[in-house]
Amino acid sequence: MAVLALLALFGLVVQFGPVGADWFYTFRPVARDFAAGNTQLYDNTEYGYFNMPWLMVVLVPLALLPVRVGQALLTLISLSLVLVSLRAFTRSIAVTALAVCTPFVVDLVLRGQVDALVLAGVVLTLHGLEQRRSWVLAGGLWLMSVKPPNVLLVFALAGLVLLRWTWRERLQAVSLLGVSFVISLPFCGFDWPARYLGYYQDKSVYTGFSVSLWARPEVWLLASAVGFLWWWGRVAWRASDMQS
Repeated sequence: MAVLALLALFGLVVQFGPVGADWFYTFRPVARDFAAGNTQLYDNTEYGYFNMPWLMVVLVPLALLPVRVGQALLTLISLSLVLVSLRAFTRSIAVTALAVCTPFVVDLVLRGQVDALVLAGVVLTLHGLEQRRSWVLAGGLWLMSVKPPNVLLVFALAGLVLLRWTWRERLQAVSLLGVSFVISLPFCGFDWPARYLGYYQDKSVYTGFSVSLWARPEVWLLASAVGFLWWWGRVAWRASDMQS
């Protein structure tokens, strides 16, 4: 039933859905230029791309499709990851439906954003830490890393727990990130980390419409974020104690 619903949604988005601004003006043109060899990212030829180079693994195949088909597939992937992430915390259909209707998910779909990958990474990282499964953690860290500024505190908490693991487990946990970084160097230039940091300083991040906690720091939103981070870190740390 869920598969049929997602396929029906895919058809509706292709036929009637609006073309998301972030997909049309940022992710699609950057990915197409990257595939054509016209940009190495974080230079003057692209359009406000603040993500890691390895996100191109996801974006390039979608960008080579017709614009609406590519965005519809991205929407399908995003909603699937949101639903799977929610299922890790609740089996209630009502709660799941309410969560899917939040501004975060609506904004994600309408703009053609990739934040669902980061959300799935946060959930997968917690699962890997709870179960002490280094390869699951590796996948979670990789997904989170595609948009690192949004999850720096989560990375820090995961790093604290990793300090209690063996060196072999730590290497396995960061292996996907390490391999992705090494592979990115010949494709994006060996100076891309410096260009990335410089790009953040030179380009202004659009905040005209945003559901980011950093862009709209209302007290209740910040309190929710702090509460979630405390709960997330506590669960991961207690699991580490039980496994020691």
